Amino acid sequence: MKGTVVKIKWFLATVGVPIERKTYEDILSTEYNVSAASIYEKIDEFYFCYTDLNKVAKTKINFKNILILGDISIHNKSELFEKYRIHKNIEDQEIISHMYNKNGIDCVKDLVGEFSFVLIDIVKFKFYIVRDQIGVKTIFWLRKDYGYVIASDIFLLQPYFNFNDISELIS
Repeated sequence: MKGTVVKIKWFLATVGVPIERKTYEDILSTEYNVSAASIYEKIDEFYFCYTDLNKVAKTKINFKNILILGDISIHNKSELFEKYRIHKNIEDQEIISHMYNKNGIDCVKDLVGEFSFVLIDIVKFKFYIVRDQIGVKTIFWLRKDYGYVIASDIFLLQPYFNFNDISELIS
């Protein structure tokens, strides 16, 4: 997937749980009265949908065998360029992909900034849910019998949440 790296406002990712694009777009329209470009893709058992407020047709979230989906703003780029010997003038998602390739998931300990993202290693069939240390950027997730659902905002989980489960737990 070649193209421009975009800043993602909302995202929904699942493992083993199909996403219905229309449902995602309907929720955004209802909650925020937003009509934005949403991109839907599937790689193996990973499904993801995200919204590009700039309405850029092509995006780059897939770096070789690593997919990074999230709202990311790294503040210590100069330090990371030096420590990981990364060439400058690349976007945050690509910085993280280089770091992950060199140091595995422990690389997130070196990140300073505001971020919430899902990192999916397609080859190892692993996924990681990552949030900044202070919790500026939100991320929510549900574990279902058949997989996981991860979202940037809680309202995106509505189609996967069973309110009857809460009633049964309370009574």
